[in-house]
Amino acid sequence: MFGFKPTLPPSNTAPAAPPPKPVKRFNPFLPPQPELLVGPAEEYDFNVVLNKFTVVKDHILLTTKAFKNQSCLLSQSELYTLWKATLSFESERSSYLPDGSPNLAPDTQRAFAFHNNGVASGCSVHHRHLQILPWGDMPIADLIRKAGSQKLGVPFTLPSLPFVHSVVLLPASLRQSSHVPTPETGAQLYALYMDAYEAAYAPLGYSRVQLVDHFKGFDEKLEDFHETALSSNFIMTREFIYVTPRTQTRNRGIHVHSMGMAGLLVATSEEELAEIRSHGPMDILKGASVVKDAVKL
Repeated sequence: MFGFKPTLPPSNTAPAAPPPKPVKRFNPFLPPQPELLVGPAEEYDFNVVLNKFTVVKDHILLTTKAFKNQSCLLSQSELYTLWKATLSFESERSSYLPDGSPNLAPDTQRAFAFHNNGVASGCSVHHRHLQILPWGDMPIADLIRKAGSQKLGVPFTLPSLPFVHSVVLLPASLRQSSHVPTPETGAQLYALYMDAYEAAYAPLGYSRVQLVDHFKGFDEKLEDFHETALSSNFIMTREFIYVTPRTQTRNRGIHVHSMGMAGLLVATSEEELAEIRSHGPMDILKGASVVKDAVKL
């Protein structure tokens, strides 16, 4: 039989236990590991870093040289830097094949850039980092092409996607392979970026002004994720911008970030692969984002 012995609370005169020391989260980007550092983007506030845990070859990161939080809307200069880096990445890959021979089909060497924005976006590091990957088979790009003729520069949605999102097709001047980024075209691109975000969050009741106000000040707060910050995935190619608000990092145990919202889900085990096959990729994405039926469109 268990005995019971009443215990009095400690006296108020007893010394209080010291508060636990805050645990500083490891930051792999400050400083970046020397063996992964490609180099600094001299005129910008970013380092170019190789992804240590890459799934796809030639996966690079742009990481801010000083700490900035991952929960943010990108600034015009940050987006311009990402755009220039993406086009430069394409140009380098288009010139030569992996064996060093000239590439005779440069259009196959497209790239896409993305930003996992916020704690529910699928990002695992709170230090601001933007990513660039080779563009192989990307299901979202196929869906956008099949959407038919859409007015360039005007946000629209894809009826086949059950979650809230927005797509903006870039104008011809930015799509051309001969396009050379300038501050003027950077401003044009940033306007489209903000249009895409405004369209994606309008069904959730946010205006552009409210979105901007929401993210103000996060950089000055603690160097950690902000649980109250909105989360989203942003993808950019030479053809389009695609934004999806997010509600949770995982669904059915599957980790989802920007690549997942583009239709490129990654299974890290046989169990995860079976889960994706059982429920289907769209079910996984739907449960990690905002369902269209739950909001007024």
